[in-house]
Amino acid sequence: MSKSSFPYLDLNRATLLEKASFQEALNNVGGDAAARAVAGATAAVIPNGVDDTGNLQIALNMGVVILAKGAKYRVTKGLTVRPGRTIIVGNNSTILFRPAERAGAVPSLFSNDSKVVESVDFSARDFSIEGSCVALEFGFLSAKPKAGLRVIIDSLHFNTMDGSRPMGTGFAIIKQADFSSFSNLKIYNCDLAFSVGSKSPDRNSTQIILQNHFVSQVNTGYRFEGVDKLVTQNIDIANCGSGFCWLGSNARHSCSALHVESLSTNGYKSSPKVPLSSSGTAFYFEDNAQNEDIVISCSDVIDMKGQVGNARASIFVGRCDNPAIQSIYFNQCTIPPLCEGSAVYQPLVIRGYIEWSGKWPLL
Repeated sequence: MSKSSFPYLDLNRATLLEKASFQEALNNVGGDAAARAVAGATAAVIPNGVDDTGNLQIALNMGVVILAKGAKYRVTKGLTVRPGRTIIVGNNSTILFRPAERAGAVPSLFSNDSKVVESVDFSARDFSIEGSCVALEFGFLSAKPKAGLRVIIDSLHFNTMDGSRPMGTGFAIIKQADFSSFSNLKIYNCDLAFSVGSKSPDRNSTQIILQNHFVSQVNTGYRFEGVDKLVTQNIDIANCGSGFCWLGSNARHSCSALHVESLSTNGYKSSPKVPLSSSGTAFYFEDNAQNEDIVISCSDVIDMKGQVGNARASIFVGRCDNPAIQSIYFNQCTIPPLCEGSAVYQPLVIRGYIEWSGKWPLL
């Protein structure tokens, strides 16, 4: 199939036969994004003002999606990213996700087919997502898939537009990913902003970068489980039930310039996707969980002088019956003696093992 077969296809004006022929051509060239781009030439999509789900799915299948500058797209069903490489160029557009069916689990806007064990390389930048959903959900059902997953995200904004922070909503659920990065994000009004990794026996995620995020009005900010080699830097969370949660199977995390404020003020609680004991904590480490070589530098918690809050601790480190699997280091961090008027707050709850460099917060 040559490029000249489809020099340009306007997905809004194409007939059903043209769309069917075009989709067949894409299927014939398989999962490689470059081959799909040659088959389809241009993946520009112009919103039709009614429902853009079908046209966006066809464009995704081509491997290169270019959204119109500043446009708004209406989507009523989740979009599937095919194996191979897929790129979305957002051009400051907005996707309004309004699922036609809301029964059952919270829908995901972009996801791969987790039953298909083929490598996925997904990149997206420069657009906004609005709707009660999970914006990105990628992973495999197979515990140890013989396939790779890479996700590169830059300059996305996500907002459910629901101040009640609906259960199950969030920006990203990422499992079994490697060499992935998520940069320059704004995330508002959701249950759990970010979940990276998954518990054993799933294969760990590795070489992950999270940087330059502003997160506000969430039940929980970040959940880490089964992540080896993580860089987390320059992340602010404002108004949350809990901040950063480390569960099991984590190792070699470099974290710097993390910030939590307005912790567990009245009405906020942790996401059900993290332990209940994490509620009201800014930095939480689960009991008897492998958290090795976790280094947190130049980070802080700020008391915004709220009243009748429910903050429990700036730092909570669970007990560990095997010291060999728990090594947590705090370097030049600042935490407050009081927090949001909470009567139960303690700066530190340390039941396991930590090393501290800098001013001791209880002095």
